[in-house]
Amino acid sequence: MTEPLVPNLGVRPATAGDEEPIREIARDFDNLDSWPERPDYLDHELTTGLVLVGERDGDVVGFGGVLVRGDVVHLADLFVRKDLLGKGIGGAILRGLLDASPPEAIRVTFASSDPRALPLYAMAGMRPVMPVVYLSGSADAARAVAAEGQVRLAAGDELRGIAALDATASGRTRDVDHAFLASLPSAEALVVEDGAGVRAFAWVRLTPVVGGSGLREAFVGPVGARSEAEMSAMVAGVVRAVADRAAAVHVSLLGPNPALATLLRAGFRVVDRDTLMSSRVDLIDGRTYAPSLELG
Repeated sequence: MTEPLVPNLGVRPATAGDEEPIREIARDFDNLDSWPERPDYLDHELTTGLVLVGERDGDVVGFGGVLVRGDVVHLADLFVRKDLLGKGIGGAILRGLLDASPPEAIRVTFASSDPRALPLYAMAGMRPVMPVVYLSGSADAARAVAAEGQVRLAAGDELRGIAALDATASGRTRDVDHAFLASLPSAEALVVEDGAGVRAFAWVRLTPVVGGSGLREAFVGPVGARSEAEMSAMVAGVVRAVADRAAAVHVSLLGPNPALATLLRAGFRVVDRDTLMSSRVDLIDGRTYAPSLELG
């Protein structure tokens, strides 16, 4: 990684006074559009993660955040003020984050389509593993998805089973993230289960559309399952479950996910793509896990 080209750049832990500059940068990249209500993912990241800022002459010019969960370090955010892109600020913040994380930890992130992102993460020890495909569909497209199994709202005592299945599917233990989702009025967990316990789960947030129209959008993820068939049923089931309550449904799928073709045939469209990168290429099975954009 090259040295930053911005004079007087310092990298330090974020403080309470940095929250608004961090949010201003996040808003400039549209990162808060899907979080119109507080607490949002940045509240959670600032509370439970490690967030560093790049500062120049007293101004915050970039920030990055990692969620350290067990032996996995997920780089959740790395953004630089748009007028200062390409000057090494992101690399300096990334070095600070990784230097402050356990050196033996598994590193994972989603690299955007920006041609500078993948090389930066590759030089930090992460390898491209598979695409992350972001899909959006109208309520009509969601209704066109054929439900493949019995999906229901999770009971409160099933949160532990959801977290346990997620630890297997996502490759890390993150009870704190499930507790955060469970605390949100806009979020609900759905499950497929049998007598042996939870076979598949999905979190979905139903958030007001910005502008006060009264409509809602559904954001699905993370999703985990014990098998490809159960993953397919879970994705189809959660999409159908929210079809009559949301004007649009948004789902993030990894390339091998068996539900990808199902959603495309129903009328969902690919709106963006990232690349899952990891220092351990077998950390996640893309056939049985679908990520949350913010939580990994």
